[in-house]
Amino acid sequence: MTLLDFISHKIQPKKQWSSTFILNLSFQSQLLLILIQWILNNFIPDHTPDGVFQKIQIIEPQSPTDVVIDTILSPFVRWDAVYFLHIAQFGYSYENTIAFFPLFPKLVHCVAFVIYHVTFHSLNTSSCFLLSAILINFICFSLSTLVIYKLALIVSNKNFNFSSIVVVLFILNPSRVFFIAPYSEALFSLTSFLGILSLYDSWNFKGCIFFAFSVATRSNGILNVGFIIHKYMHLFVSCLQIKKKKIPYWSLLWNSICLFFAIGFIIAPFIFYQNTTRSLFCDPQNSNLSISNSHVISHGVKHNYVLPGTSRGSYCSSYEFPYSYVQRHYWNVGFLRYFQFKQIPNFLLAAPILLLIFHAAYEYFIKSKKIKLLANGQVFKINHYNAKHFKCSFLFSYYLHAFFLSLFCFLCIHVQVSTRMLLSSSPLTYFIVAKYVTERHYLAKYCLLYFCSYSILGLLLFTNYYPWT
Repeated sequence: MTLLDFISHKIQPKKQWSSTFILNLSFQSQLLLILIQWILNNFIPDHTPDGVFQKIQIIEPQSPTDVVIDTILSPFVRWDAVYFLHIAQFGYSYENTIAFFPLFPKLVHCVAFVIYHVTFHSLNTSSCFLLSAILINFICFSLSTLVIYKLALIVSNKNFNFSSIVVVLFILNPSRVFFIAPYSEALFSLTSFLGILSLYDSWNFKGCIFFAFSVATRSNGILNVGFIIHKYMHLFVSCLQIKKKKIPYWSLLWNSICLFFAIGFIIAPFIFYQNTTRSLFCDPQNSNLSISNSHVISHGVKHNYVLPGTSRGSYCSSYEFPYSYVQRHYWNVGFLRYFQFKQIPNFLLAAPILLLIFHAAYEYFIKSKKIKLLANGQVFKINHYNAKHFKCSFLFSYYLHAFFLSLFCFLCIHVQVSTRMLLSSSPLTYFIVAKYVTERHYLAKYCLLYFCSYSILGLLLFTNYYPWT
């Protein structure tokens, strides 16, 4: 029996999965992946990459518990995870750390503080911060699994088979390792998925809160504003349809004010973060760090990192966002900047997820002629947020969001990041593959192979410091 046969035929629940079952399934899958990593990590030698962010070496006493935590969980502290843990422990002490948004490291810092005191100082600082990050991601991923199941039930009109397959795909997703490691993917998925789910309720402000949290977690959370714009455009059209003879000026004015407030509320964390980091690194008064951070200063001087109050970046004398400057200056991020022959392997690495989204967008917008819904305004006339079935026109905003995010990944950033960015930002990919599986589409087996192989391969390569997505 093939994997496709197993998933499409054996996973056929006759009733809705309970929240407890989904949370247990998600939690156990994470424990299993950590166990697999711990067993196989001993057989693969660690790679020593060049030019990575160097963490501050602090000599701390280690208890037997610290040794266990370090042995099992330290392989997850790779690549950007080093940045997140550094920010959580020392704050934004170097200019290149601006690229990482504050909500996840702030949560790690708070939970680490609690762990340190709850354990009566029996764990050292490094163990507390690492354990905090892993624990947060465990909880966020488990809750995200539950939320995406609820979303799948809505868009499939309570198709239990379809919804359960979505859960399995989310647990086996190709960027799975980033939902365990100290990265912000799990938190971003939770806030984004909760924001989308909230739009199916009548209280739109709840969705704005979750979308604002997503912006405070990752920069691409700003694209989530498209969902709230679509919801309010539907409200505008609904007002006009209800009162055909008389234009409801007050209703339109009120909805316009609400939309303006919603957009401002969602992007406020981004603006606040940019202004805060600009002041931190451009104002010379911030150059004097406390004595307790002397090791942070010496580490920064040793590696030529730009310290607070000492930046000469172009954002200090212009309206450029510090985030944009840092991405361009330190990571060479920009339009078509990654189109180089030496980056062909990275384009191949990202090809499966990009081809999957582009192919699905083509089938939806062009082949199924859903683009006409936008031209004639039907996309705002139908009640998108009373979604009746996946095959209808109720996923227009999902497709539009995923398509533009994929296009942005392909043209403007390090393309290998596309896998984890798309799979943590939108539930659509899981819906598409689940639809292929239930319909036994010719692409289903290739998608399942892609999900399973990338999930395990990524776990092994990432934890041994080899380049991954």
